[in-house]
Amino acid sequence: MSEIKGQLLGIVLALALFGVVFGIMVSSFGRTSSAIGQRMTDAATTSATYQEPAAGAPAAGAPAAGN
Repeated sequence: MSEIKGQLLGIVLALALFGVVFGIMVSSFGRTSSAIGQRMTDAATTSATYQEPAAGAPAAGAPAAGN
């Protein structure tokens, strides 16, 4: 009888451990998903405009004249 109790205890402990790990993973993925969704929403609502450089000004990253 004690062998059966020991096996049942092992099964219950293993299920509890998997339940805790599963709960932590679901919570973590949920928070990460919310954070990514919020960032995507912010990026979609942010408007950025491209401005042409002034005439005669070197392009970004271009070497300066005389080098």
